[in-house]
Amino acid sequence: MNAPRILIACAACVLVACGGGRPMPDELQRLDDLHRGGLADNIASVVVEDIEDPAVQELRASALDNYESSEVYHEYAIDAFDSRKDDNAVLLARVGLIYFNAAENYHRSAEARERLNLANRSFEDQRRRRNEYSERLDTETELIRLLTTVQALFEQNEELRRQLATVEQEVRTESRALYAIQEARIQQRQAEGMRADEVAAGSFDTATATLARAQGLFDDGEFDMAYQAALEAVEQYGRVIAEAEPQFLEDRDRLMRDDQNRAIFEEAVRVFGDEAAFIDARGVVIVLPALFDRGGDEIRDSRVYLVDEALRLLRDYSNREVLVEGHTQSSGGSEDNTNLSQARADVVQDYLLERGIRASRLTTAGFGEDAPRYDERDAEGRRNNDRVEIVFLFE
Repeated sequence: MNAPRILIACAACVLVACGGGRPMPDELQRLDDLHRGGLADNIASVVVEDIEDPAVQELRASALDNYESSEVYHEYAIDAFDSRKDDNAVLLARVGLIYFNAAENYHRSAEARERLNLANRSFEDQRRRRNEYSERLDTETELIRLLTTVQALFEQNEELRRQLATVEQEVRTESRALYAIQEARIQQRQAEGMRADEVAAGSFDTATATLARAQGLFDDGEFDMAYQAALEAVEQYGRVIAEAEPQFLEDRDRLMRDDQNRAIFEEAVRVFGDEAAFIDARGVVIVLPALFDRGGDEIRDSRVYLVDEALRLLRDYSNREVLVEGHTQSSGGSEDNTNLSQARADVVQDYLLERGIRASRLTTAGFGEDAPRYDERDAEGRRNNDRVEIVFLFE
């Protein structure tokens, strides 16, 4: 029970020490201090199974459950702060504080209940020993006071639960809007790959305007309205794709009659698989997913082989010009991600140049977080979006 909390505390210390001196938001600092305090140790050290009184056991278990939930949100908040998403860090820290306060109240209630049990036993002992009215009266007064305290604490917990439900609903609403916008961007990317901005320009512009409206609403904190607008954009892009698809398929069939185009595509599919190698209106696209660590611009040692495979294709088809696109996941600021994605594209270009590819064949571009390829609702999707795409351009 203590090990995860120690790791979280250590991570928080490292974050402050290594994070460029950037102070934590007040809510996160307060949550961090609570998790390293004596009260946290008291709550976490209780062995629920050893408690005999069912009522006390239930209170202790509730305290422990809420404390563990606070630990989880503490970790989420630290991760958001590490990603420089301070607003999310504050919101998550508030959730963690609410859970911690609930844990403290259950802990205090359990202590009060234990004192109540002790007072009961004392009352019975005193009645057996002396049976004196004054001592019974004192004990009964103490019992009433303790019962009043327990009732007040339970009423406090009800209010905390209501606050928690409100904050968690805000988090769910924001996430729902964020991922709907992401889905619209994926659809936009697919439509652009079919050259829908030319073939179905009017419909494409309408969908793009709807997506921009969804992003604006999200930035203004209107998450419900942003979600609805993003769903509308997804639907509009779907119609755009259907409108552009016949012309795209016709163009693709014509281009694939070229022996070299077909050979590049078939070799790319053989090496990278049909999910990472495909054709769009620009050329043969090869996706190199999870090529970088989050926030980094150095090719991961375990993924260098992907760039080497692409290098082999560039050598085999030395007459083809190539576009190197850099991309990022959505954590971090938009401007920072744009700069990071360009740096990633440049790193891959340098790798290719150092191995003999002519500079005149290579062009780079950085798209930041604006062109996701993978769903970021899970860790794997976020990792995969830290990627580079290499496009063998059609002549």
